[in-house]
Amino acid sequence: FFPGLWSGTVSTITPMYLAEISQPEIRGALSTFTQLMTNVGVVFEYVIGPKVSYKNLAIISGAIPVIFIMTFWYMPESPYWQLMKNRKDTAAKSLAWFRGFANEEDVKEEIEVMALAVQKEMENRRSVRVLVETKGNRKALLIVEMLAIIQRMSGISALMAYTSTTLPEQGAGKLTPNDCVIVMGAVWVVCVFIATIFVDTIGRKPLLILSSIGCSLAMLLAAIWFLLNDKTNVDVSNYYWLPFAAFLVYGLCFSIGLGPIATTMQGELFPTNIKATASGITSVNLALTSFIMNKIYHTIAFNIGMYLNYLIFSITCLISVVFVTIYVIETKGR
Repeated sequence: FFPGLWSGTVSTITPMYLAEISQPEIRGALSTFTQLMTNVGVVFEYVIGPKVSYKNLAIISGAIPVIFIMTFWYMPESPYWQLMKNRKDTAAKSLAWFRGFANEEDVKEEIEVMALAVQKEMENRRSVRVLVETKGNRKALLIVEMLAIIQRMSGISALMAYTSTTLPEQGAGKLTPNDCVIVMGAVWVVCVFIATIFVDTIGRKPLLILSSIGCSLAMLLAAIWFLLNDKTNVDVSNYYWLPFAAFLVYGLCFSIGLGPIATTMQGELFPTNIKATASGITSVNLALTSFIMNKIYHTIAFNIGMYLNYLIFSITCLISVVFVTIYVIETKGR
């Protein structure tokens, strides 16, 4: 319960904080580090988990947040938050620190622009109702919540939780299923850097579309293999490595778009007065969708067939292509 509570808190606040402290031209790249460090944490658990007891794993994992608290305690508060509390001087000091200046005078022009923007946005009410009162807010809410649902329904939650028990016993070549999980996690970490490089040059929409197409094709390949293996007489045992290959391609494609950019846009699309409310709703949405997808994964596999899980993932990613193309707005540089 408590890890879930704190994880939800972090996933709510982190996109807001990063969006508020970063300059528009690097906001996208900086926001991808949320996904990067999530993947690093996943790989850490994959590597350490099999080597220690559950008790020791809990102690090691619990020590990481303690270290974070001790180091992050001294970080400046968001300038936006300081301005919301009418602490302009403190906001200028924070902004100067984030920009690498020793003197607040160096950020005087930027803090004035920021203060005017916050003042204008804070004149509006702060409530859940405000999220649906204007066309702009309704569109932003739909984009962010749909991307959150698509991200989790694309298969990432299931892969993180069940890859080692889903892959064939042969694994892939000399790699056992547990080894495959570690390799897959490492691929996720490396591939996020692709999004970091291109998100502020190519833009959010092209990467989301490319990512969704790649994820859809990869999950379709996995679905076909499981269908042939479980429901037909076709012998695919010589191609036992195909599910792992599909998972690797999925991880690559997910890490350049659906993973980091969905989080990036969460921090970009809402005005200051409702950003916290929207972020909280999105975190609940993410958690609920992850819970549902993980809950039904084995039920579908046992009662219908593993292939259906991956067919659902593939169709979800295909829906993402259509949704992003038609409805999602580009936020690069804004």
